[in-house]
Amino acid sequence: MVDANQAWTYFPPYWDRKTALKVAKELEKYDVLWLEEPLPITDLKGYAELRKNTSVMIAGGELEYGLFRIRELLENECFRHNTARSKSKWRVNRNEENSSTC
Repeated sequence: MVDANQAWTYFPPYWDRKTALKVAKELEKYDVLWLEEPLPITDLKGYAELRKNTSVMIAGGELEYGLFRIRELLENECFRHNTARSKSKWRVNRNEENSSTC
């Protein structure tokens, strides 16, 4: 697992979609299981695009909460491994590619 921490650095430039895909393609060579939060969490389309273009599982959402926000992440097919958690223990099963959330 590699955690990119929402592509955050102390100073810009932050990772963009092109950089995230380049890193994911390199990680494929090393059989990395997942790449966590390689883009800012607000870039839902970027996550969906990245997820479709790499064999590395894209993970994220660990700091997200609330049913509406997590549903938005699932509906946009942002992650193959959803690390989101809710304070009010609930479970979401969308399909085999999206993990369940407790």
